[in-house]
Amino acid sequence: MNQYEGLPGYYVTPSARIWRTAEEGLRCPIIDKEIFAPLLDIFVANTDEEILKLHNAAPFGLAASIYTSSRERFEEIGADLEVGNLYANIPTIFSPSILPFGGCGLSGNGKPAGRGFIRFTADEQAVQFGKGI
Repeated sequence: MNQYEGLPGYYVTPSARIWRTAEEGLRCPIIDKEIFAPLLDIFVANTDEEILKLHNAAPFGLAASIYTSSRERFEEIGADLEVGNLYANIPTIFSPSILPFGGCGLSGNGKPAGRGFIRFTADEQAVQFGKGI
């Protein structure tokens, strides 16, 4: 246990890695691990197609943020991202409990939480009754 600003606890120093090429970064042995730690991998992409290829190369897809002033561009890129929660101009840590929350790929369990969770945890059945019952 250590201290940070007088508070006891266990802390991890944030890290960022900038990859010279996408190929180099995608060969990293932990790039395809879901790490819930302050680690940021930075890839340089020149086209939207490269962005999508890099993002969708990961086996996980919990959340993504797209920062842009163009709603059209947001919708075009977002439509092709393999991600369960997509945010426009806000960080991925914004997830109100009333919204469904589940990822794609290895991040997903197919059963998001939030207001819509019942539709993913129950088998729906339509029942109709005629006269006499």
